[in-house]
Amino acid sequence: MNLIVLIGSGAVGKMTVGQELMKITDYRLFHNHHMIEPVIEIFGKFDGAVVGKLREDIFDAFLKTDYSGLIFTYMWAFDMQSDWDYIKSVTDKFEATGGNVYYVELVADRAVRIERNKTENRLKNKASKRDIVVSEDRMLREETKYRLVSNDGEIPFENYMKIDNTNLEPSEVALMIKERFNLQGISVTELMNRVKLEGVREDEIEQLYDMQIKSFMSLYEKYHDEGSPAIESIERVRDRASQENRKYYFTQTSHLNKGLCTLKIQ
Repeated sequence: MNLIVLIGSGAVGKMTVGQELMKITDYRLFHNHHMIEPVIEIFGKFDGAVVGKLREDIFDAFLKTDYSGLIFTYMWAFDMQSDWDYIKSVTDKFEATGGNVYYVELVADRAVRIERNKTENRLKNKASKRDIVVSEDRMLREETKYRLVSNDGEIPFENYMKIDNTNLEPSEVALMIKERFNLQGISVTELMNRVKLEGVREDEIEQLYDMQIKSFMSLYEKYHDEGSPAIESIERVRDRASQENRKYYFTQTSHLNKGLCTLKIQ
């Protein structure tokens, strides 16, 4: 199984780029705060030993799945030998399966990162960052205490790229990574995993009806079929939805209603 290690300073965009990369590949995202936030919530403070143990459990379990690979984000202190050792221990797990490890370092101007520290996506996924003053102060102190940007030629790995994403959208960066390393796109299995069926409630019939009209109107305008769902009444839709042997479902991706389907039991 393959591994992508997204490296960079605080608020450089590792998680957001990972989210975009997950959309266009058969890789799943395991960002650093997936483990940090639950530990802080449960223990009331950060506990590195617990976080480390949980990470190892996730790695070991994920290696047993059928995914092409994992995206892992990490703030690497290049002047700390312990961080070099940790990255090696993680990459060894994946290379032992015959997989490849890809290293992507993101760098961005401090002013841009300070603004990114306040974004809705970051605060939504990282509760410990929601006190902006404290979070920004911690971010700046970390930069003073550790060297979080590699020196030229310091990273010895063949599958390595450094991207200055100061003025790049996360989706652009994700595409650069995918193309550079020729990463596999989304598999049929992953597509199916991302689609969910959610039963249509009575108070959602109007939404269902609007989606039905929009879906079939172009065909009706072209062929003028008087039996088209585009021109049937909402009362008829309500009647079908109330039948015991029929059920409407929204097809959802990312918790958004994207389409419709109906099941009828004969």
